[in-house]
Amino acid sequence: MDGIAAIKVSDIATLVPLGIAVGLGMLFFWVVLRTESWHMLRRRIWLLVHGKEEISDPGIRDYVEEQNNLAAFHVFAGVQVATLAEARTLMAWCKARKVELDVLRICGPYFDPEVRRIKERWLPPKWVGQAIGVVAMGFMVAALVSAWAMTLPALLTVKKTEQRFFADETGLRLPWPLVSFSARRLRPDDCEKPVAGETARTGFSERDIAILCPVLKDPEFGAYVRNAAKEQRVFLSMCAAFFLFLMYYAAVRALRVVCARKLLARRVDPTLPAGQMELDFGPS
Repeated sequence: MDGIAAIKVSDIATLVPLGIAVGLGMLFFWVVLRTESWHMLRRRIWLLVHGKEEISDPGIRDYVEEQNNLAAFHVFAGVQVATLAEARTLMAWCKARKVELDVLRICGPYFDPEVRRIKERWLPPKWVGQAIGVVAMGFMVAALVSAWAMTLPALLTVKKTEQRFFADETGLRLPWPLVSFSARRLRPDDCEKPVAGETARTGFSERDIAILCPVLKDPEFGAYVRNAAKEQRVFLSMCAAFFLFLMYYAAVRALRVVCARKLLARRVDPTLPAGQMELDFGPS
């Protein structure tokens, strides 16, 4: 057992650098998606090559600094604006109209930051968002069921009778009921007992028992079951991850519709107050 544990630890250790590389790649990919720009990646490459050496030209230096600030706004606020001036105007509008930037981030493409309005023409009805939310809950339940199924024994099938059963190294039992009852398990010792009695006790047919008893006594049965359980857990973990991704995707879409509908119902004035406009742009 110590040898097996050492192999597992060493295998995990070899995957750490790969996991770090994949994680960094996904982080940069997320930043590119969030900012809708390659600026942050190009800046990191510049710093890697030139270090913290400042750009000598003042105009270029100011442009790069402005792009840094704009990218920071995209990352932290999550609202896609074209210029830094538009970002400042949007923050002033949110403060004046008591609208949270997080609300605009959730609204996503349904909010136009340039005119500070909800794109009502493309906004689905609220019930559509609620329906998508129900679908997201369904995906969540599917992910939980997949994760729970990973705790069950290996599910195998008798090819000749198409009878499904759960199997571990100590015995077999029918899939239903799901809760394991020791009295219903078919163990190697039970193969010496009268077949009629074991049929009534375990629920397996006489033909199933005749097929399964030699399998139970096979020395390689335990290894086969362990391998089957491992493969099923890998498959179920992939299913759970896929359902979680679908749940997140559907939940975000549902929140966007519902949040945009709520903001539209507030009928927030898209203009800045006159006093705020003078502070931002000067008197007319």
